[in-house]
Amino acid sequence: FADMQGRFDANLAQALAGTWYSETQSPATGQTSLLYVTYGADGTLSYQNRVCDQSGACSTISASSLRHNG
Repeated sequence: FADMQGRFDANLAQALAGTWYSETQSPATGQTSLLYVTYGADGTLSYQNRVCDQSGACSTISASSLRHNG
C-alpha cells in the first residue's frame, strides 16, 4: 500500500476524476449489477454495487478509500 501512495500521479487522478457507471446483466442468473465508481482528483475512490434479481430484490455493497496525502 505504501508503494502505491509513492506512485500517486496527480495528472492521472485528475483525468479519472468523476463518477463512472457500469450495468451488467447475467443471463445465467437473471441478476443485474449496477456499479458506480467515483474517483476523486485527490486520489479518493468509492464504489457502490447494487445487485438485483428478477423479482426486484436487491442488495448493495459500498466502500470508500482514504485520500492521498501527498
